[in-house]
Amino acid sequence: MPVHVIHGKKDGPVLFISAAIHGDEINGVEIIRRILSLNNMKRLSGTLLAIPVVNIFGFDSHSRYLPDRRDLNRCFPGKESC
Repeated sequence: MPVHVIHGKKDGPVLFISAAIHGDEINGVEIIRRILSLNNMKRLSGTLLAIPVVNIFGFDSHSRYLPDRRDLNRCFPGKESC
Protein backbone atom coordinates (compact mmCIF):
# COMPACT_ATOMS: atom_id res chain seq x y z
CA MET A 1 0.00 0.00 0.00
CA PRO A 2 1.64 3.27 -1.04
CA VAL A 3 1.79 5.77 1.81
CA HIS A 4 3.09 9.30 1.25
CA VAL A 5 4.37 11.24 4.26
CA ILE A 6 5.31 14.84 3.57
CA HIS A 7 6.82 16.88 6.38
CA GLY A 8 6.73 20.64 6.09
CA LYS A 9 9.66 22.84 6.99
CA LYS A 10 7.71 24.20 9.96
CA ASP A 11 5.77 22.43 12.68
CA GLY A 12 2.02 22.30 12.35
CA PRO A 13 -1.00 20.00 12.27
CA VAL A 14 -1.18 16.58 10.67
CA LEU A 15 -3.67 16.01 7.84
CA PHE A 16 -4.61 12.50 6.68
CA ILE A 17 -6.22 11.93 3.29
CA SER A 18 -7.16 8.62 1.69
CA ALA A 19 -9.01 7.33 -1.34
CA ALA A 20 -10.24 4.11 -2.96
CA ILE A 21 -11.64 2.49 0.16
CA HIS A 22 -14.08 1.16 -2.40
CA GLY A 23 -11.80 -0.08 -5.15
CA ASP A 24 -14.17 0.95 -7.91
CA GLU A 25 -14.42 4.58 -6.72
CA ILE A 26 -11.22 6.01 -8.12
CA ASN A 27 -11.78 9.78 -8.42
CA GLY A 28 -10.05 10.39 -5.10
CA VAL A 29 -6.91 8.61 -6.32
CA GLU A 30 -6.44 11.28 -8.98
CA ILE A 31 -7.24 14.07 -6.53
CA ILE A 32 -4.52 12.85 -4.15
CA ARG A 33 -2.08 12.52 -7.07
CA ARG A 34 -2.76 16.14 -8.01
CA ILE A 35 -2.40 17.35 -4.41
CA LEU A 36 0.97 15.63 -4.09
CA SER A 37 2.18 17.27 -7.29
CA LEU A 38 1.27 20.83 -6.25
CA ASN A 39 4.18 23.28 -6.23
CA ASN A 40 2.99 24.93 -3.02
CA MET A 41 3.55 21.67 -1.09
CA LYS A 42 7.05 23.07 -0.48
CA ARG A 43 5.48 25.70 1.77
CA LEU A 44 3.67 23.13 3.89
CA SER A 45 3.61 23.58 7.65
CA GLY A 46 2.96 20.35 9.49
CA THR A 47 2.63 16.89 7.97
CA LEU A 48 0.51 15.42 5.21
CA LEU A 49 -0.22 11.68 5.28
CA ALA A 50 -1.73 10.47 2.01
CA ILE A 51 -2.87 6.99 1.02
CA PRO A 52 -4.18 7.10 -2.55
CA VAL A 53 -5.42 3.48 -2.65
CA VAL A 54 -6.60 1.89 0.60
CA ASN A 55 -8.38 -1.13 -0.91
CA ILE A 56 -5.66 -2.42 -3.21
CA PHE A 57 -7.47 -5.72 -3.84
CA GLY A 58 -10.64 -3.94 -4.94
CA PHE A 59 -8.69 -1.39 -6.97
CA ASP A 60 -6.85 -4.11 -8.89
CA SER A 61 -10.06 -6.02 -9.60
CA HIS A 62 -12.24 -2.91 -10.20
CA SER A 63 -14.50 -3.98 -7.35
CA ARG A 64 -16.02 -2.25 -4.35
CA TYR A 65 -15.21 -5.16 -2.07
CA LEU A 66 -12.33 -7.10 -0.60
CA PRO A 67 -11.77 -10.59 -2.08
CA ASP A 68 -14.03 -12.15 0.58
CA ARG A 69 -16.84 -9.69 -0.31
CA ARG A 70 -16.45 -7.56 2.85
CA ASP A 71 -17.02 -3.85 2.41
CA LEU A 72 -13.92 -2.19 3.86
CA ASN A 73 -15.85 1.01 4.51
CA ARG A 74 -18.00 -0.88 7.04
CA CYS A 75 -14.95 -1.94 9.06
CA PHE A 76 -14.12 1.37 10.75
CA PRO A 77 -12.96 2.05 13.38
CA GLY A 78 -11.58 -1.44 13.80
CA LYS A 79 -14.75 -3.52 14.15
CA GLU A 80 -13.99 -6.99 15.49
CA SER A 81 -16.27 -8.57 12.87
CA CYS A 82 -14.00 -7.33 10.10
